[in-house]
Amino acid sequence: MKYRTKLLLLVCCAALSCQNQPQRTTAKTNTRHAIGKDLPEMHADTLQFIHFDGNLDYWYAFFLTSQKDTLRLVTDRLLEKDLLNRLLIVRWKPDSLWEAGDDERKYIDKRIISYKEIRGNPFIPAISEEQVLDDIRNLVEVKENAERVWIAKKPNFEYPYYEIETATEGEGTVSRLYSFRAYTYPRYEIKIFNRSNDSELALADWRKINN
Repeated sequence: MKYRTKLLLLVCCAALSCQNQPQRTTAKTNTRHAIGKDLPEMHADTLQFIHFDGNLDYWYAFFLTSQKDTLRLVTDRLLEKDLLNRLLIVRWKPDSLWEAGDDERKYIDKRIISYKEIRGNPFIPAISEEQVLDDIRNLVEVKENAERVWIAKKPNFEYPYYEIETATEGEGTVSRLYSFRAYTYPRYEIKIFNRSNDSELALADWRKINN
């Protein structure tokens, strides 16, 4: 009888001990849900697509809002080139991301869920090829020395600028004069481009050196 009583006491103690153990799996799941609940809900905005950058930890698409502010959104797909400077309805939401590195820091950023092109005028008109060529032709140095001006390279997702060449002509020969880069992002800016060492200078700095 004593043996049975001791055995019964041991079984009861073991059962109570199991009930008091923390439920680790449940705790992790609840923590994940709690983080998700703290994140704002889905957003839908009318935005102008202006730039794509695939050189960061995540792909990013850059947009202009109707207030002409820049909005950066993570994207899982490469947006079509013909959507540049078009208006889109973009659905996005905050999401948890991991920063590459030894500590793998977790942070919150905005991720595109879906997008759709819509009709409408862009918030800021795109820089046209004609405008770029006219601006280069109207530079004092080009106006006084160059006979030819042409676009050698157009912007794409790898580089947000036009490359423009200028040249002189004489007796059937064409001699390269100046090379320029006209940036369309993050702001419209023309720089002198040195092909020999693949370097750039702002026009003001270049003029200081040459005057």
